[in-house]
Amino acid sequence: MLSEVQTPASAWCVCLFNAGDPADSLAIWAAKRASMDANAAIDLQLLCGGGIEPTKAHLRSYATPEATAALRRIVEGEASGELEEFSVSAWSTACTAYYG
Repeated sequence: MLSEVQTPASAWCVCLFNAGDPADSLAIWAAKRASMDANAAIDLQLLCGGGIEPTKAHLRSYATPEATAALRRIVEGEASGELEEFSVSAWSTACTAYYG
């Protein structure tokens, strides 16, 4: 389910998500962590536009605190079931319907 909060940053993150490049995950993570409101508005799923496993592999390739934190949050999302039924195509369709 998409966040109930819309911000310009969340719309920008949807554009990056739809590009499907795991390299964009760090930019989306930075936007998500920018404020409490942004954290609520930018869904975890938006980090994974290139797919969960490719995104995790990309984040593992960086030895930065930001990449480690983003990777940890994705792993936590998998463990909690937050990403259980995630698919890039379904999430893209939901974002298009939500943001127009």
